[in-house]
Amino acid sequence: MQQETTFSNRILEILGSKSSLLTIVASASLAVLCLFYIFSIGTQFQVRIYTLIDRVTHFTNFEFYIVSEFVDHVIIGSFSVLWLVFSLKSKIHRMMIGTFAALFVAAAITNYDPVLDGIALAALPAIVLLIIYNQYSRKILDNIKLKLAINYIAITGIIIGLISFTSAILSISSLSNDETLHRNYAHEIFLLFSSVSPILILLLLTSYPAKLLINFVSSVTGRLNVPAAPGYDNSDTINSKMKVIYLSIFVFISMMMVIIPHLPAINNDNQHIGVDTPVYNLWLNELSGAKDVQEYFGKAFVEINGGDRPLSLILMLAFQELIPAGNENNSDLRLEYLPLLLGPLLVLTTYLLTRELTMNDKTSLLAAFLTSVSYHVLIGVYAGFYSNWISLICGYLAFFFLLRFLRQSGAVNLSLYGILMILTLFSHVYTWSILAIVMGVFLAICITRWNIHIETVHNQNQGSKSSIIKKNAMAILIVLLCTVAIDIGRVALTGSSGGIERDLELGSKLAGIEQFALRWNNLTYGTTVYVGGLFANFLILGLGIYWLFTSKLKERENIALVIFLSIGILPFLFGDWVIQTRVFYNIPFQIPASIALLTIIKQTDSGLLRSIPIFIWLVAISLILVSNFHLVLPSP
Repeated sequence: MQQETTFSNRILEILGSKSSLLTIVASASLAVLCLFYIFSIGTQFQVRIYTLIDRVTHFTNFEFYIVSEFVDHVIIGSFSVLWLVFSLKSKIHRMMIGTFAALFVAAAITNYDPVLDGIALAALPAIVLLIIYNQYSRKILDNIKLKLAINYIAITGIIIGLISFTSAILSISSLSNDETLHRNYAHEIFLLFSSVSPILILLLLTSYPAKLLINFVSSVTGRLNVPAAPGYDNSDTINSKMKVIYLSIFVFISMMMVIIPHLPAINNDNQHIGVDTPVYNLWLNELSGAKDVQEYFGKAFVEINGGDRPLSLILMLAFQELIPAGNENNSDLRLEYLPLLLGPLLVLTTYLLTRELTMNDKTSLLAAFLTSVSYHVLIGVYAGFYSNWISLICGYLAFFFLLRFLRQSGAVNLSLYGILMILTLFSHVYTWSILAIVMGVFLAICITRWNIHIETVHNQNQGSKSSIIKKNAMAILIVLLCTVAIDIGRVALTGSSGGIERDLELGSKLAGIEQFALRWNNLTYGTTVYVGGLFANFLILGLGIYWLFTSKLKERENIALVIFLSIGILPFLFGDWVIQTRVFYNIPFQIPASIALLTIIKQTDSGLLRSIPIFIWLVAISLILVSNFHLVLPSP
């Protein structure tokens, strides 16, 4: 009973029970104003948005009002006046508000668009300027609590997210054909803000110089108060039972993202969803036609596509043989059930990698959740990146044992790392080459730098820690180089294509100095159009930017993540959109996003409330996206 009372008091406090009625009204007014302003400003400036509809990416201008242009502008003006009346404390200022209110009412009555448009466009910037002036100069505002206003904005986000989630479920289940009910406000806002995704990705790719610039500006001006991520404490520990429950939920979400595009209500003609599925079916048919073991392995390791993914082909064929063929219409769709295993495996693998990287249960669970709705799952299903997916699972698990060996040593950890890197190599050479570069750079930094924060099992002094880290890093670097030798050796022995060779071959076709002039066009196309525009997710990318502001470069997890992100710089500068997206697909954007999400949750008492819209919106938007993976051709 006491816990229920405490919870109720907490909710009331978040809603402003300790604040005056005027403060609550001002905060709620600002939240409503922000909602209508987003739609108004996007429409007024005709922002270019990219929408995935029936598998085709359409670009158009943002032209959405919540009600209509006139009604929306009247609401913005009304709530602006309301906020100013309750916030400005000077009588002179209130007289000015009266004049402004009279002008607004006259424009609304006469429907004079230029004045209404000007008031609507200037409303939120004017309020922001007043808040900044009040904060750093002269106190002219009263009844202002930014934290309370942010809470009400979060509540608004929760309501919109729940409505949009319900709308997405109804659309998928075909329970309603009412277009007004199916209008998805969260998706419209998502499209608007995701138009800046290329900029966000570029900032993350250049995270190291960007972070140095942030630190420099902060130290010189003394005015850029960069928030610091809170330290991890005992409250971040979660018992095993709850971990299993959370992970089961996240695994279920990842499986739903795979199943939805194949539901009869959506995919009524049994289409292929994965772009690469027909190609893989051809390869698997060729592999299954081998007459003996020697021909079988010859086709897998040498002939089929130069032998660049033999292990993944063998695993896919074995999986396909386990699934009943059914009728002729869906016999070739068996391979598309494979993500039902790959999605959960990637969720669990990312959880383990994040746990070893951050030593934090909550961050790891958040990373697992973000993985269930991440680029890896959505693009993996849409594009059919099955070999990449398999190799990524092996590679992330190898990185887990790399980090564990640095911390604990042990022959088992070293052996498992070597085995998993070999599996990564034979699953998809391109993924292996990218991960090998990231690991090599990280190990080189571990060897040459002594101030990396890596905790060891025993409490040695600093000098002993440094020597152990260097020794362990050297050992695991040797194992990594052995996988490089294996790659070179198999090329010499079998005549197949190795990882290094295939990278150079692909680079000669799709990369070069001529792509430098097209770098921004390539990034924009690869992010917003190619592979369904699924990289354009401002929520995950925005959380990554927040991580960049709060991170400390000396910490082990941040060094590893910066290296991972920086691997995309060269493809951005000299590669076309195919190379860029292939490289981006291997970057765990969800891990820095999970660190940022935990930072938001822990920063204030209302942190959890402010993070709830992110959870709801990510699931709702993912449902909308996967329900559009099915191709619907226009009527003749």
